[in-house]
Amino acid sequence: KLLEGDGYLLQGDKKVMHMTSRFGWDPIAKQTYYIDFHGHDTVYSGHVTLKGEEYVIDFRGLIGDPGHWISHATMPTKDDYHSDMFQEKGGKMTPTHININLHRVPIKG
Repeated sequence: KLLEGDGYLLQGDKKVMHMTSRFGWDPIAKQTYYIDFHGHDTVYSGHVTLKGEEYVIDFRGLIGDPGHWISHATMPTKDDYHSDMFQEKGGKMTPTHININLHRVPIKG
């Protein structure tokens, strides 16, 4: 009933930020909830909707970033995740320069 992601944002081999995400069933909203901790000072929360093969994550900042964001994500393979991000500006969802590509790697030692 819960999917949890735990890892680091890397720049090369350097760990820049610890990130923890959780996805789970929200029985009140009848949707999958999303909560994401970026380091110790930024938290996002929202809900996920499945549209065909795409996961649409509509979320807002709870702590730190006050913005409203939407992620359009796909998982082209079981080990890969791709997301295009949009941010609300002037009442419209605007494409950002943020495109996320993640690949699962084994944890060493």
